[in-house]
Amino acid sequence: MNLTSLVSSLIVSGSLGYLNYNILTKLDIVDFYKDNKDDKRYFVIMLGGINYLLYLVIASFIPHAQQGSYLAIAITMLLVLLISVVLDFTVFHCLKSLLIG
Repeated sequence: MNLTSLVSSLIVSGSLGYLNYNILTKLDIVDFYKDNKDDKRYFVIMLGGINYLLYLVIASFIPHAQQGSYLAIAITMLLVLLISVVLDFTVFHCLKSLLIG
């Protein structure tokens, strides 16, 4: 893994995790109060971990993404963004309706 791949994976895990949190908050799927800053932080870290796992899985299927090809990394990041947002609107929404009823 070169420096370009490392930086792109950090961007995917951090920024997209926070983006997922904002989307889930706007959809009223998650709700953290001001007193629960630690819970919010752990939840954003968990979402970032899911995004990083998605990045690694997708990068393993795209040739040249591990070697640092800018086009392959950009395609990988866009696919992670797309899948991550689709998960926000489908899977997390269904999980909320199953858990709450």
